[in-house]
Amino acid sequence: MDFIENIQLIYGTKGVDWLDNIPDLAAILAAKWNLRDLVPVEDLSYNYVMSGWRDDVPVILKIGIDLPAIQQEYFAILAFNGHGIIQLLESDLNQGAILITRAVPGKTLISLFPSADDKALGIACGLAKKLHRAIIPANHKFPLLSEWLSIID
Repeated sequence: MDFIENIQLIYGTKGVDWLDNIPDLAAILAAKWNLRDLVPVEDLSYNYVMSGWRDDVPVILKIGIDLPAIQQEYFAILAFNGHGIIQLLESDLNQGAILITRAVPGKTLISLFPSADDKALGIACGLAKKLHRAIIPANHKFPLLSEWLSIID
């Protein structure tokens, strides 16, 4: 199933209207945040994600129809800021949009180290240690891993 089908199936006419509005919203945000060369990433699923540039900084513009999910992502990025993750540059939570730095090179560990599991695992563990140093707000509403995995059941 592709991106457009996902949105239409889940959100119906609201999704169709949202999809119709994406080009205008992206253009408004690009002008507002001084973005250039925005192109959709491959394999869109539930959010409209574009890769581009802000001055000489590689960026990702993410626009979602599910406002609570985008807001949750926004707060997670703020909570883990400085602990090995991308940086939040701008946001318009009423429009479901966040602008973040693009991870460079933006590849999976398995693709970078196809026959070096130990090296990839070491990098992943190092990141996990950095993330565990973050101070998570007491009133957070981040889902537990067990909640995410429950969908598999």
